Amino acid sequence: MNKLIHVLAILLLAGTVAFADGPGITVADCPPNNALGCVYLGPLTQNPTHQFYSNSGAIINRFNDRVFGGGATTNTGTSANTNADWLGAMHTAHYNGGDGIIDNGDFSQWYVLTDSTSPSVATALTLGSQTLNATGLGGSFYPLNLVSVCNNATYAIPCWGVYVETHRVTNTAGSASGGEYEVRNSGNTIVADPYNFSQVGEVAGISIGSGAGLSSTGQTNSTMALGIFPNPTSFNSGIIFQNGSVAASGPGGATPAIAMPANYEIDWYTATGALGARIYSNIYGTFTVVGNFYQSGNQQILGNLLVNGHVQFDGFTPPAVSSCGATTTVDTGGSDAAGSVSIPAGTTACTITFATAFTGTKLPVVILTGSAALADVHLSARSLSAFTITQTSLAGANDVEWIVVQ
Repeated sequence: MNKLIHVLAILLLAGTVAFADGPGITVADCPPNNALGCVYLGPLTQNPTHQFYSNSGAIINRFNDRVFGGGATTNTGTSANTNADWLGAMHTAHYNGGDGIIDNGDFSQWYVLTDSTSPSVATALTLGSQTLNATGLGGSFYPLNLVSVCNNATYAIPCWGVYVETHRVTNTAGSASGGEYEVRNSGNTIVADPYNFSQVGEVAGISIGSGAGLSSTGQTNSTMALGIFPNPTSFNSGIIFQNGSVAASGPGGATPAIAMPANYEIDWYTATGALGARIYSNIYGTFTVVGNFYQSGNQQILGNLLVNGHVQFDGFTPPAVSSCGATTTVDTGGSDAAGSVSIPAGTTACTITFATAFTGTKLPVVILTGSAALADVHLSARSLSAFTITQTSLAGANDVEWIVVQ
């Protein structure tokens, strides 16, 4: 009991307390030269109470100001930022003639590094949690809870919920990743889609939400869910799906690498605020391209394709068709083809007949483009051997580009 009181007195009175696990440690070993006063103690072990709240008997330990652990204990803790620990020393290093590594530990209240010499130390901090002892539904469980509040009323100081850096500085070093998120599902499989998103039992690699689950009152939309930018170097690829990473779990055996609700778009910009082209699909299965559509190889379209622009296909020579009366015959060779046709004024319909019909039971997809294709003309019939374009306005001629794909 007297030893415990003595230890508590040291903790309360000493300016700096350091813990050691062996003899031979003296006050002179306290950095920096014991200027703040330092007392070394043997290892401390506190028996658990298995309680959490102080009014239930839990023992509450409080550390104020700054705490250094592991390899960070050599840091002086002064405002001079002397780079005394191993990470701080890398600040002045130059890798391949470039910059060193910024030591944010000089601004950390809790600063922990791996030991600077031990080959057995791989992780500076490990956290874990489990739901085993929960007595009912309520709060969520996570080993690390990070909350950042940007609330400076004077300066536009940025803040991050979490900041991570990974540096690969030699050619012989292994792979480097800013973060790897692994999940495991040993229960039943849950399949989600854009209209059935948050389900009990679902397993997600990363979930990104906007609004923090609070009331929408007083909130506005967040800028983006994910941003990729050069800082200052570039990525060789943006997003890569490794072969086999997505299962054929969608309707009809589809493999939904990217699943979006109706009318969500993929947009291309030519300048700030200038939309150059976009691709989207509505709920009726129509695939719409605003801009030019270029196809090289095979293309399968399940539904209609509307193009407000020009379409170019590789792999064949478009037949030369300049004018269409009631019927025009072209030779597509029974394969994908494209061409153009001028429908004269006063012509109600124009039928393009294939000299060589398509085979099989699946009807070919016919795509109509051109300045007036989406307004004055439309596809009224199609078969394995022909398709018909109907002209709704008879006042003038319409030049129409067409593509047929099976």
